[in-house]
Amino acid sequence: MDCPDPGDSPLSTTGNVLGILTFALGLFAYCIAFSVVVRGADRELAAALATLVDTARQIAEVKQFLDDEEREADPDYRTMKDMIDSSESSYKAAKYEFESQLEPFIMSPHGNMSFLGRFRWWYREKDLAAAATRLENRKQHFATIQLTYLLR
Repeated sequence: MDCPDPGDSPLSTTGNVLGILTFALGLFAYCIAFSVVVRGADRELAAALATLVDTARQIAEVKQFLDDEEREADPDYRTMKDMIDSSESSYKAAKYEFESQLEPFIMSPHGNMSFLGRFRWWYREKDLAAAATRLENRKQHFATIQLTYLLR
Protein backbone atom coordinates (compact mmCIF):
# COMPACT_ATOMS: atom_id res chain seq x y z
CA MET A 1 0.00 0.00 0.00
CA ASP A 2 1.11 3.39 -0.91
CA CYS A 3 0.96 6.22 1.62
CA PRO A 4 -0.69 9.45 0.57
CA ASP A 5 1.59 12.35 -0.31
CA PRO A 6 2.49 14.13 2.96
CA GLY A 7 2.80 17.56 1.27
CA ASP A 8 0.19 20.29 1.56
CA SER A 9 -2.38 20.66 -1.10
CA PRO A 10 -2.60 23.94 -3.00
CA LEU A 11 -5.86 24.70 -1.16
CA SER A 12 -4.31 24.34 2.32
CA THR A 13 -1.28 26.44 1.29
CA THR A 14 -3.58 29.17 0.00
CA GLY A 15 -5.58 29.00 3.25
CA ASN A 16 -2.42 29.31 5.35
CA VAL A 17 -1.18 32.31 3.34
CA LEU A 18 -4.59 34.00 3.57
CA GLY A 19 -4.66 33.37 7.33
CA ILE A 20 -1.27 35.02 7.77
CA LEU A 21 -2.31 37.96 5.56
CA THR A 22 -5.54 38.36 7.54
CA PHE A 23 -3.59 38.44 10.80
CA ALA A 24 -1.16 41.02 9.36
CA LEU A 25 -4.07 43.15 8.13
CA GLY A 26 -5.73 42.98 11.54
CA LEU A 27 -2.49 44.01 13.24
CA PHE A 28 -2.03 46.87 10.78
CA ALA A 29 -5.63 48.05 11.31
CA TYR A 30 -5.11 47.97 15.09
CA CYS A 31 -1.96 50.09 14.79
CA ILE A 32 -3.75 52.62 12.60
CA ALA A 33 -6.74 52.80 14.97
CA PHE A 34 -4.47 53.21 17.99
CA SER A 35 -2.47 55.98 16.33
CA VAL A 36 -5.72 57.80 15.52
CA VAL A 37 -6.83 57.51 19.16
CA VAL A 38 -3.59 58.91 20.59
CA ARG A 39 -3.13 61.50 17.86
CA GLY A 40 -4.72 64.26 19.96
CA ALA A 41 -2.63 63.63 23.09
CA ASP A 42 -0.55 66.78 22.54
CA ARG A 43 -3.61 69.00 22.31
CA GLU A 44 -5.32 67.40 25.30
CA LEU A 45 -2.25 67.80 27.48
CA ALA A 46 -1.82 71.42 26.41
CA ALA A 47 -5.47 72.07 27.25
CA ALA A 48 -5.06 70.40 30.65
CA LEU A 49 -2.05 72.56 31.45
CA ALA A 50 -3.89 75.71 30.34
CA THR A 51 -6.85 74.75 32.53
CA LEU A 52 -4.53 74.21 35.47
CA VAL A 53 -2.93 77.63 35.03
CA ASP A 54 -6.29 79.38 34.58
CA THR A 55 -7.80 77.69 37.62
CA ALA A 56 -4.82 78.57 39.79
CA ARG A 57 -5.08 82.20 38.68
CA GLN A 58 -8.82 82.33 39.40
CA ILE A 59 -8.41 80.82 42.86
CA ALA A 60 -5.59 83.25 43.65
CA GLU A 61 -7.74 86.21 42.58
CA VAL A 62 -10.68 85.09 44.72
CA LYS A 63 -8.42 84.41 47.68
CA GLN A 64 -6.86 87.86 47.32
CA PHE A 65 -10.33 89.42 47.25
CA LEU A 66 -11.32 87.57 50.39
CA ASP A 67 -8.06 88.47 52.11
CA ASP A 68 -8.66 92.15 51.25
CA GLU A 69 -12.04 91.84 52.92
CA GLU A 70 -10.36 90.52 56.04
CA ARG A 71 -8.17 93.60 56.23
CA GLU A 72 -11.31 95.66 56.44
CA ALA A 73 -12.28 93.62 59.53
CA ASP A 74 -15.38 92.13 57.99
CA PRO A 75 -17.07 90.04 60.71
CA ASP A 76 -18.57 87.60 58.18
CA TYR A 77 -15.16 86.78 56.82
CA ARG A 78 -13.79 85.91 60.20
CA THR A 79 -16.55 83.34 60.71
CA MET A 80 -15.91 81.80 57.29
CA LYS A 81 -12.11 81.91 57.39
CA ASP A 82 -11.70 78.27 58.47
CA MET A 83 -13.97 77.08 55.68
CA ILE A 84 -12.12 79.22 53.12
CA ASP A 85 -8.70 78.03 54.30
CA SER A 86 -9.85 74.40 54.28
CA SER A 87 -11.22 74.77 50.75
CA GLU A 88 -8.02 76.43 49.58
CA SER A 89 -5.83 73.69 51.07
CA SER A 90 -7.97 70.94 49.51
CA TYR A 91 -7.70 72.78 46.17
CA LYS A 92 -3.92 72.96 46.52
CA ALA A 93 -3.77 69.23 47.30
CA ALA A 94 -5.87 68.42 44.21
CA LYS A 95 -3.70 70.76 42.12
CA TYR A 96 -0.54 69.05 43.34
CA GLU A 97 -2.02 65.63 42.54
CA PHE A 98 -3.00 66.76 39.04
CA GLU A 99 0.42 68.34 38.42
CA SER A 100 2.22 65.22 39.61
CA GLN A 101 0.15 63.08 37.23
CA LEU A 102 0.82 65.48 34.34
CA GLU A 103 4.55 65.70 35.05
CA PRO A 104 5.62 62.65 33.00
CA PHE A 105 3.76 63.97 29.98
CA ILE A 106 5.09 67.51 29.88
CA MET A 107 6.17 67.99 26.32
CA SER A 108 9.49 69.13 24.99
CA PRO A 109 9.79 72.75 23.84
CA HIS A 110 9.14 71.50 20.30
CA GLY A 111 5.69 70.30 21.38
CA ASN A 112 6.11 66.80 19.99
CA MET A 113 5.36 63.74 22.06
CA SER A 114 6.99 60.43 21.26
CA PHE A 115 4.94 57.39 20.43
CA LEU A 116 5.88 55.86 23.78
CA GLY A 117 4.72 59.05 25.50
CA ARG A 118 1.42 58.87 23.64
CA PHE A 119 1.01 55.25 24.67
CA ARG A 120 1.62 56.15 28.33
CA TRP A 121 -0.90 59.00 28.01
CA TRP A 122 -3.50 56.61 26.58
CA TYR A 123 -2.89 54.19 29.44
CA ARG A 124 -3.24 56.96 32.09
CA GLU A 125 -5.95 59.05 30.40
CA LYS A 126 -8.69 57.93 32.82
CA ASP A 127 -6.52 58.77 35.84
CA LEU A 128 -5.78 62.22 34.43
CA ALA A 129 -9.48 62.82 33.77
CA ALA A 130 -10.32 61.81 37.34
CA ALA A 131 -7.67 64.15 38.75
CA ALA A 132 -8.98 66.98 36.55
CA THR A 133 -12.51 66.31 37.81
CA ARG A 134 -11.34 66.44 41.43
CA LEU A 135 -9.59 69.73 40.70
CA GLU A 136 -12.75 71.13 39.12
CA ASN A 137 -14.80 70.01 42.13
CA ARG A 138 -12.44 71.86 44.48
CA LYS A 139 -12.72 74.95 42.30
CA GLN A 140 -16.52 74.76 42.40
CA HIS A 141 -16.43 74.36 46.18
CA PHE A 142 -14.27 77.45 46.47
CA ALA A 143 -16.66 79.37 44.17
CA THR A 144 -19.61 78.24 46.31
CA ILE A 145 -17.93 79.61 49.42
CA GLN A 146 -17.26 82.87 47.61
CA LEU A 147 -20.92 83.17 46.59
CA THR A 148 -22.07 82.33 50.09
CA TYR A 149 -19.83 85.03 51.46
CA LEU A 150 -21.00 87.61 48.91
CA LEU A 151 -24.68 86.85 49.51
CA ARG A 152 -24.46 87.41 53.26
